[in-house]
Amino acid sequence: MEGISQGLMLQLTPPREPRGMVLRAELSCQGGALHDFPVLVVQAPSGFGKTSLMLQWRKALQGAGVAAGWLAAQEQDHPARLVCALTLALRMASGRPDFGRASLAFDGGTAIEHLTVLLGEVAHLARDTALLIDEAERLPRASRRLLTYLLRQAPPNLRVLVAARTDCIPGVNELIAYDQCRRIDAEALRFDLDDALRQTRLRLWEQADPDLAARLLTLSEGWPLGFQLGLSSLERGVAACPPQVDSGRLLDGLHHQFETLVLATLSAEDRAFLVRVSVLEKLHPALCEAMTGDAQAGRRLAWMLERTPIFMGMDGTDWARMHGALRPALRAEFRALPGDERRAIHGRAADWLAAAGIFDEAARHALKAGRPQQGYALAERGFHDALW
Repeated sequence: MEGISQGLMLQLTPPREPRGMVLRAELSCQGGALHDFPVLVVQAPSGFGKTSLMLQWRKALQGAGVAAGWLAAQEQDHPARLVCALTLALRMASGRPDFGRASLAFDGGTAIEHLTVLLGEVAHLARDTALLIDEAERLPRASRRLLTYLLRQAPPNLRVLVAARTDCIPGVNELIAYDQCRRIDAEALRFDLDDALRQTRLRLWEQADPDLAARLLTLSEGWPLGFQLGLSSLERGVAACPPQVDSGRLLDGLHHQFETLVLATLSAEDRAFLVRVSVLEKLHPALCEAMTGDAQAGRRLAWMLERTPIFMGMDGTDWARMHGALRPALRAEFRALPGDERRAIHGRAADWLAAAGIFDEAARHALKAGRPQQGYALAERGFHDALW
């Protein structure tokens, strides 16, 4: 298409669909629980299959005759460029070379005014349309506000489907409250046993042992990218042995692969933080700050919780837990720290947990801090509270 830069064209071109994608019925945007929502927001850390789900939605929408435009958001998408990109995405999806001409030719005015003209053109299309915006967290702040306007003012024949790592779009909670939007989070995207078995049989062999799928599911804790990584490793192993062989032994090296995939890109400061909090069974921002002595530890935890699969939230509270596949390596690094530092970390954890009334955990840390008298007293207090 003339006049479109190569960079923008790449943003408007969906990536290739991953091999072996299986759409779960409960996540279908056509039919089922998500069918009637004009706005769908997929919000989860890296590796939870957001882009794969968006590609599946695009395919389903196109199959239903919907003109579905695609945009992979970028940092340079300032408001005016974003409106231009959305216009061209819909032009390509609709197959009408003159679509959006009024918006692009609109002289002067703000980005919101240009977007308003575009939405008017969409309303006059004689077909259903959709915009799929991937990686929305990359958008500049002003463009995120413009996206909020789009979500609120979209005409009845336009659905907007957005994927992002973080809660980056103002006003989404209000749309959810008015039943105009549904958010799909990491827990909804996490694989269950049925998903694991279906993926295993699709990638390996039809009669794959359910125990193999269950073991891989446990190792990955349902993290879709981790599970697919495990399947890829198993595929290489299965190629060298018949399906009758117990391929469970091939899972032994996956811990190292998970560590490499998740931890290798972290900064030295992030890695040091993870090593020191890896001794906790459950993490709280204030607890992390207390035991590390870092006033920014709570923010670091929140950042990792939003953007990585390292931590998982617990029941809508401020508490989180670390992915089980990562703890062994990080705890091994913790054991390599100087003894005085390890005891000090355990001691600070014990003091915070005791003040919070979590006596059993406090007792465990007090004993590891070399404070047996405090540890036994806390254990007795926890036993007493459990009985009474």
